[in-house]
Amino acid sequence: MRERPPGTSRGVARPIGAVAPVEPGVGAVEAPSTDAVEGLLRVRFVDERRATALAHELADIATLHEHPEDDAWDVDVGGSKTNPRVLRVLDAVRQALAGERGAFALVTLDGREYRLYGE
Repeated sequence: MRERPPGTSRGVARPIGAVAPVEPGVGAVEAPSTDAVEGLLRVRFVDERRATALAHELADIATLHEHPEDDAWDVDVGGSKTNPRVLRVLDAVRQALAGERGAFALVTLDGREYRLYGE
């Protein structure tokens, strides 16, 4: 049997997604907001045609919002941000931008913005 370094203890098995209890004032961390857990993945275009194409491709998980003051269109993808869902969205963005090198989309994921360009 392997020895553990001093000061460490044997882990306790918990179901996936379970959260370990935190003693008040000891290593307490602010709980994530609902937005961080469910999260909004947003794709912004300056081209209505591309935004509409993306919203149509992702109709079962996305909604289109027009922002005339910014001359921008947002496609909001709700629900959890699982790897397959994020990959599906990024692939659909790539398809919406295909064929035009000057085209781009701003993708907001986990509070960070990424700029994707057409190929």
